[in-house]
Amino acid sequence: MKKTVQEKETLETKNYLVEETRIKTVNMSTDIVHDIGAIVNVRSFDSDKNPNIASIFNKELWGFSTRYCKRWNFLRKGVRVLFYGDKGIRIAATVREKHESREPVREWANSTGYPYHIIMNFINKQTENTRRITKDELVDVYDIPLAKRGFRGMALTIFGMNPKEKDGITYPIEKFNEIWSKFLERNDLHEKPSQT
Repeated sequence: MKKTVQEKETLETKNYLVEETRIKTVNMSTDIVHDIGAIVNVRSFDSDKNPNIASIFNKELWGFSTRYCKRWNFLRKGVRVLFYGDKGIRIAATVREKHESREPVREWANSTGYPYHIIMNFINKQTENTRRITKDELVDVYDIPLAKRGFRGMALTIFGMNPKEKDGITYPIEKFNEIWSKFLERNDLHEKPSQT
């Protein structure tokens, strides 16, 4: 089936815009990384339900078990992270640094059980009055099936380019970008460049 001149021009325009967006993403400042995003499931922001949460508020630190090494490797300075707990996304941040450590973390019940660390720059740290992105929104609006079970068994979910081709990337970055933008807009928040 032959394409009309108008269809060819439309296709060429779309291809141009996709390539222009890719180039802009590659050339962006490394302060905020836009080709990878992550949702971290902390289960609860209530320290009675999750004593490990104190490390976020006291040290801007979170850790992952060895099971998440492959996914943790996608994280780097400037990657945007949304924190999920109590049936919704309540915190936005960017990665300031990451490192592997076997040193005990006082705030964690298993003080050495999460050796893959990320230290965050928080865009918001308060959870009480946050207008969250709910579990139901993640499932129904953003088509994130893992949210249906509250990300149970999934402490770190990575969004990126070509999820079917890259092991460790679960969802396309475009979905993360939509969720990120809506969360910031809903809470009147703005991205901040990473601090060193």
